[in-house]
Amino acid sequence: MKARKEVIGSCTLYHGDCLDILPRIESVDSVITDPPYGDGTGVGYGLYDKEIAGNDDPLLNCHALRLLYHCLRKNGTIYNFTNWKHQDFLRSYAARYTRLNFKRTVIWDKKGMKLGSDFRPQHEIILVLEKGKPVYRRKDFADVQTFATVQHTADTHPHEKPLGLMKGLIAHSSQAGETILDPFMGSGSTGVAAAMMGRKFIGIELDEKYFDLACRRIEAAHKQGDFFGGNETPLEQVKMEL
Repeated sequence: MKARKEVIGSCTLYHGDCLDILPRIESVDSVITDPPYGDGTGVGYGLYDKEIAGNDDPLLNCHALRLLYHCLRKNGTIYNFTNWKHQDFLRSYAARYTRLNFKRTVIWDKKGMKLGSDFRPQHEIILVLEKGKPVYRRKDFADVQTFATVQHTADTHPHEKPLGLMKGLIAHSSQAGETILDPFMGSGSTGVAAAMMGRKFIGIELDEKYFDLACRRIEAAHKQGDFFGGNETPLEQVKMEL
C-alpha cells in the first residue's frame, strides 16, 4: 500500500508503516521517538483504554533501530522512549545488531503516579543512542527531566508527550534548520516542537486517526513558528517552557 504523504511547511508526514518507509529516508540529524512496546493486541492504555497500532510485535522497536542507523547522519543522536521491561533488551540488540552506541539513560519523571497496582509507574526511560560522536548543546540538561504528563481526553493519543520535554531534547541535539525524525509520530508532539523551533521534521504514523490529528497540530504549530519569523526558539525561551 502506497503511503499517504502530507507536506506542511518544512515538515513531511507519512501515513503508513515505518518499516516500509524508513529505507527511503536518509540524512536526518536526530531521531526522537516512542515506539509501541509490543504488549499485544487488545491492550488498552489510559483512562479511555485506547489501543496502539503496531503493538502486537515486541520486536518492532528492534527492527526500527536497525533501519534508523542508516537514516541517521554521522554524529547524530537517537532518543528512544521505552520502559523497564524493554530497556536491557534494546541496549543488547543495539550493541549486537547495529553500530549504534549507548550513551546513557535519561529518566522522564512524570510528577505523579500513573495507573497500576503493586508498583505504580511514575517515570519513563529514554535511551540515548549515538552514531559517531554527537555534540550536545545545552549545558543545563539533566539526566532526569521532570514534566507532568499531558491531560488526555477521549480524542487525544494516550501517550502524547509534553512539549517542554520534546523541545528540550531538540534543543540539546540539533540546530535550527536541521532535520528531526519520528517514525512513531502518534499525534505529532515531536513535530509540533520541531516546527515551533525552526527545525525540519519527518514523521511517520500507522494509525490514520492520529496521523490526521498530527497534521492538524503541526499545521497550527507551523503557523505559530511563522509568527516568530521562522527562527529557532531562543534557548532562554526553551528554559522558561521547561
